[in-house]
Amino acid sequence: MYTLPLSDPELPPGVSELVRRYTGLGGEGGLGHNTSLRSQVHYQELESRLVQLVGSKTLHWRHQEMAVGMLLSMITYDHTPSLPTTSLWLSLLLSDQRTIRLMAYQALEGILKLSKLPSVKVPITDMVPECYNVQVNKPGMRQDNLFMQYQGNMEQAEVETYWKKPFIVKSYMGYFGWPGKEEKVTVRKIHPVEHFTIQPDSVRGLISEFFMDETRVKQFVEFNSLEHEKGADFFSTDRGLFLSFLLENIGPGLAAVFQPHIEKLVGSPEESQQRAAAEMVYGLVRGSRFWDWRSSGQLWGWLLPVFQQVLNNVTAETQSDWDFCFSGASNKADPNRLRALYELLITPENLVSQGAFKESSYLLFVAKCLSMNWRVRELYCRTYNILREHWA
Repeated sequence: MYTLPLSDPELPPGVSELVRRYTGLGGEGGLGHNTSLRSQVHYQELESRLVQLVGSKTLHWRHQEMAVGMLLSMITYDHTPSLPTTSLWLSLLLSDQRTIRLMAYQALEGILKLSKLPSVKVPITDMVPECYNVQVNKPGMRQDNLFMQYQGNMEQAEVETYWKKPFIVKSYMGYFGWPGKEEKVTVRKIHPVEHFTIQPDSVRGLISEFFMDETRVKQFVEFNSLEHEKGADFFSTDRGLFLSFLLENIGPGLAAVFQPHIEKLVGSPEESQQRAAAEMVYGLVRGSRFWDWRSSGQLWGWLLPVFQQVLNNVTAETQSDWDFCFSGASNKADPNRLRALYELLITPENLVSQGAFKESSYLLFVAKCLSMNWRVRELYCRTYNILREHWA
């Protein structure tokens, strides 16, 4: 079992009746009425005892890994870990054992999901008033979904107004059609800054306090940028998603904490440090999807020079890491909210006259950002026109 169950199992409707009909036995005392786990194993007490054991640092390293693995299996959708448990997982991010650090990433990713900031959602009719009445004859671009396309000619004031409107990050929505009334679909809006107010005695408060500590963050980044095995270290989606959930739930205040570390790492020729930078940038871009206009502007103010430095210094060894970063950062995002990145990438200066390797790297990054995205027709056309003149 990957996780230990906490709540009682629920039988699908009709199963008990089928058992009674064909066997003559009732469902009393069966699986549907099994409360032994909660009443006899004492789930909460087990968690508390494991936290004490791991925190005591008296276990043999193999036993410590086993105890941490058990704690990881106790993170379930219907049980939010206690403050001592969360504090322990945060401390394990700085463990000397790589296996334990990897488990801590997975655990804290789950804890952030369980304690996440409530999304700001509105009915889809606030975005597409006539969606229930639109007759869709074919998939693809139509008059009813043109407003979702990337619009490169918007002025700054128009972009700021656009930022306050509801938006969709799911790529399929609107392409084949619109959901019906019975589906009750909602769309997202940005989080106002006041939503990121942190209560000190909460799970989010503990996590925020940990990452606001410069000494801990420095150690955290150093562990992330260590080389484990030459040629066998790859971009970690677990680390990237953890940082994404972290920024999404704690807020813009954390961006400044990671800024000096990212700027330092992207200037390094070391492959492991470039990989760590790619993971952090991936987390920042994905984690900022629901930030307000001002906070996003401040983030991109220093991220753009970082991306330009990446494009200038990309090598054969670091190309695959940044490939994952560009691909993941642009996935499940409103393209108009990534305009700073697109406008940097898709220019004649970057796409042509840079030498064979750099041009191929830029084209790879552009392809990853635009691939399978029907909402960026303008950028496809712009890229084609730039390259067509170059080929001629």
